Amino acid sequence: MRRTSLVAVFLGVLVLVLGFYLVGSKHGVGRSEGEPRVDHPRPATGAPRVAVSLPALRRPSAFGRRDAGIDAGSSVLDEQPLMEKARAALGTDPALAEALAREGRARFQDSPASDERDFIVVMALRNQLNLEGARSEAFYYFAHHPNGRYVESISRSLHMGIPHR
Repeated sequence: MRRTSLVAVFLGVLVLVLGFYLVGSKHGVGRSEGEPRVDHPRPATGAPRVAVSLPALRRPSAFGRRDAGIDAGSSVLDEQPLMEKARAALGTDPALAEALAREGRARFQDSPASDERDFIVVMALRNQLNLEGARSEAFYYFAHHPNGRYVESISRSLHMGIPHR
């Protein structure tokens, strides 16, 4: 009887140690110093991620004809629908919003809407749970728009300090 209870205690302790080892390895406990930690964040909602290819967005049919005019007024008119689409897609399809904002950044570098466009890139990356990319784009935003309208919003949403102006 005593021997049976000792075996049961031994097996119980063995199961506990093995359980803690397996749980600890999932959380990075017990890994060697040089071994990288791999985290796979899950989206907060059950919405599937949508992959958007940038070449498909660069087709002239996506944003109207590119050769429609040469004067500056036509480029501003092309930019407004692009920004409206990016704003609308930010909450529902952040990958599309990011692609549209990057397209706008490439086509309209010095436009008055560059402040908001760069903000959309940061928030789209954050909404895709790409926090490293969002922080990188936030630093880009702070460098190019030190007194921008969205400095405090970006700092709060990414838990970053407000940069010195």
